[in-house]
Amino acid sequence: ISEYDFHIYNRWGDRIFETDDFTKRWDGYFNNKLAQQGGYVYQLKIRASWGEAYEYKGTFLLIHK
Repeated sequence: ISEYDFHIYNRWGDRIFETDDFTKRWDGYFNNKLAQQGGYVYQLKIRASWGEAYEYKGTFLLIHK
């Protein structure tokens, strides 16, 4: 992977997580508090070392145990 760009947005469109490091994961926190349960949107853009670009978008539901 030569480029990596990952974002998570809440239902109001606020970006609550972003990273360009594919080893960094979201810990479920936003502003030092556990993120609210509910729907979120993610966007992932990747460029392979041979130059091909990929983009993925979707939603997920955060549920606390």
